Amino acid sequence: MRRKVLLNAPAGNLPSLIAAVAAGADSIYIGFRSPTNLRNLPGLNFSLEEAAEGVRFAHSRNVEVYVTVNTYPLDPQLAACLEAVDDAADIGADGVIAADWAVLDHAKARHPRLGLHLSCVAGAADAEAIRFYAQAFGVTNVILPRVLTLSQIAALRAQTDVALEVLAFGVLCANYDGRCCLSSFITGRSAHSAGACAPAELVELAEQVGRPVAISGACLTARALGRERDGCGTCCRRYPDGMVLEAGAQPIFRIEGPQTLSAQTWCLVEHLGALARAGVDTVRVLPQLSHTGRIVRLYREVLDHCRACSDALGELRALSPEQLCNGWLLGKAGWVYESSN
Repeated sequence: MRRKVLLNAPAGNLPSLIAAVAAGADSIYIGFRSPTNLRNLPGLNFSLEEAAEGVRFAHSRNVEVYVTVNTYPLDPQLAACLEAVDDAADIGADGVIAADWAVLDHAKARHPRLGLHLSCVAGAADAEAIRFYAQAFGVTNVILPRVLTLSQIAALRAQTDVALEVLAFGVLCANYDGRCCLSSFITGRSAHSAGACAPAELVELAEQVGRPVAISGACLTARALGRERDGCGTCCRRYPDGMVLEAGAQPIFRIEGPQTLSAQTWCLVEHLGALARAGVDTVRVLPQLSHTGRIVRLYREVLDHCRACSDALGELRALSPEQLCNGWLLGKAGWVYESSN
């Protein structure tokens, strides 16, 4: 019997949640419209009423919904995170995704029926750490850091019964799975308290040497297409000819104001079978600026053996403006892409 691997998809609003469900996701992860999650950007996330509607819709299609509360709040911000956990329970969400110990402890103590998933920003990469979170807080699912190899994931599976989730598609932030200090260094606001690597109110467009630039604190990033500001703190992701750092001819990082992203897209579509054999329970698609429904559908079709990996890979290459990479999974440099064929 083939091992069934579940597919977890992002939703930044109610229409995208409906699209992800239609595309075949087994579960959806969302965030509230507050600095309690790391995607706290204008135009994204859910009001409490929208989230409740999304949960009802997903449950009517047998799809689970998890609320992301994955910041590391400062003391004045902790109450908002605890309230977000309470709200997740009140609207009937299946669980929360968190990393902060106080948030996890609150969820365990106040809402024992709420599923607890450990965010990748916790950096739990060994069996003892996973065992600690399971015993101390009742964590039932761990989202693993992207730096683990296939053999390391298999070794973890042999040492724990906790469900293992792997990030399978998306652009990578240049930090240790969310532990970023660059945003606070430049803007004075941490991604783990403001809930966004590039807060929109700190990003302004200006002209310099005849071309538009974004000014984020003291940081300048080239903008090449002359687009007007649209309120999105990470709008520069749409402009690949911004400031790109290269090693030789290989693009490595793209500077986006206070946020530095990999110049590649992490893509494990060719390795879904190997991940299943290694004991992975869930694969996750990271939030996308566009084509989320199509990407989720491609992963669903490969997981269900309805589409060849090579066909899906070709379409994913066309949908992604960045080069693809999978090096970490294979024990190589992260930017490398090595085909399984």
